[in-house]
Amino acid sequence: MTSGHRGAHRSRSHRSVLIAAVVVAALAVAGIAWAVLPSRDGTSRHAVQGSPSKKPASTPATTKKNKNAPARADQPGGAGSRIPKQVTEDLRACKAAADNATAAARGARVAVGDWAAHIQAMKDEQSGKNTEAQTKAIWTRTRLAGPGHVSAFTAADQAFRPAREACTKVDTAPLTARQKASVEVCRTYTDEADKAVGAARASVAEWKAHLRAMADRRAGRLDSGVAMHKWMSAYEKAPFRISAYKRADQDLRQVKPCRLD
Repeated sequence: MTSGHRGAHRSRSHRSVLIAAVVVAALAVAGIAWAVLPSRDGTSRHAVQGSPSKKPASTPATTKKNKNAPARADQPGGAGSRIPKQVTEDLRACKAAADNATAAARGARVAVGDWAAHIQAMKDEQSGKNTEAQTKAIWTRTRLAGPGHVSAFTAADQAFRPAREACTKVDTAPLTARQKASVEVCRTYTDEADKAVGAARASVAEWKAHLRAMADRRAGRLDSGVAMHKWMSAYEKAPFRISAYKRADQDLRQVKPCRLD
């Protein structure tokens, strides 16, 4: 091989090596660019292929409620919570019982008052304090007013008796301190009223029997001797029951009235 031919061959070989080097370099650059450029979904191909996948963020654990924690004001049992429906109904029943107790107590004072005046009139005549005319005037007044007053007491008593224990049934746990105190006042009031009205029943029963005897005597249905015997028996017994009633009524007057607003 001549020297010229060898030089040409070396020149071609050199160009081939240079071209190959350029191609390799271009491919390397293209590969780097492909790896770095973002994919269609916006993530780096290198990040998707080479980096480990991140674990999803854990959901915060649900905090368990402390059953012993105090109730908030907007929770049942909290300071601002509403009174349970049953307790509200019991409070209304307590108030109604107290109102009925007041009506029965007032009716008792009037009815027993008539009977007491009827008895006292005879005592005052016997002691010389009253004249016969004055005594008869009192008897006439009480005899005429008596039936209506007895009926009014009986109606009020019948309304009170079934409900007289209503205030004792109120559950005061959900109530405020002021409400609890009010319920306690109502319990005391209805209890004392029950005692007074109960004592009045015996006196009113005697008075009712005497009113009936007077009506029968005036209508000719009762012998005058029998009527007198009945009257003297009632006259002797009545003061004890009237006194017992007055003591109970005095106790009632000393307690606070029931107010549930």
